[in-house]
Amino acid sequence: MKFQTWGLSGTLATQDPEDLEFATARLWHWIGAIDDACNRFRADSEIRRVEEQSLGHAVAVGPLLFEALEVACAVSVQTAGIVDPTIGSALRAWLRP
Repeated sequence: MKFQTWGLSGTLATQDPEDLEFATARLWHWIGAIDDACNRFRADSEIRRVEEQSLGHAVAVGPLLFEALEVACAVSVQTAGIVDPTIGSALRAWLRP
């Protein structure tokens, strides 16, 4: 099964065709969960709520957002900053007319 999300294309395949329906449901479940937690373009996402609430102080986050941030920071270190999850504000300022 081919699919598109977040401007990307993907393919989901299973060894047993009977498993494809279950795998498709799990795929969209996790894509939805990541989108709910991490989509900085959605005003109702967890990361946007955290951004609005934090204003310089600690704020509790859910386990999925925490793990996504942990992975993003690890990738930043592994790529020597080529991939950097902390540039959102600078990017928005640069793109603002």
